[in-house]
Parts: sequence; C-alpha cells; structure tokens
Amino acid sequence: MSLVGVRVKIRVLGVLRSASEGAVDSLCFAGEPTVRDVVLRLMEGSPELRSVLWDEAVGSPVPNALIMLGGIEVGNLEGLETTVPDGSEVVVLSVTHGG
Repeated sequence: MSLVGVRVKIRVLGVLRSASEGAVDSLCFAGEPTVRDVVLRLMEGSPELRSVLWDEAVGSPVPNALIMLGGIEVGNLEGLETTVPDGSEVVVLSVTHGG
C-alpha cells in the first residue's frame, strides 16, 4: 500500500553536513520510501555530498556513514531496505570526523 505525501525529517551531521551545505531539513515522497530512497534523494544535485557519502565500490553509503531511523541504526533493522514511515527522522552521520 502506498502512502501519499510522506514527509521525512533529515539531519545530516559531521563532515557530511558541510558537504550537504545544511540545505535539506526534510524530503517529501509520493509513497513510503526506503532508507536507500531517502539517501539517493538526499544526494541528488549535490556532487560534493555524493563524493563523500556514497561508496561506488559497494554501491552503498554504509562504509562512510552511520544512518539512523528513529534513533536506531538501520543495520539493526532491514538496512537500506528499511521502510521509512511518514514523519520519521533519518539521521546521517559521517564515520569520519575531526578530533
């Protein structure tokens, strides 16, 4: 079943925030997206964010980022195929950070 007007709150933290220019605070989808859908949409139009977030060798952001849905790391759910309900918060945190 597809939902209409699904809004997902986005928080990008660490070095990824500067790459994303902090411009995105939410995304809207016509139906219920997966975490992968959210990440791909987040990277649209931002080559800099894609270059630091997406690992082309494995086709995933997982080596470069910790992704949480509702405060739970998505690896503990269904990974990038986890369905993101309306009103949820997705947090993307770089695993690389300064000290």
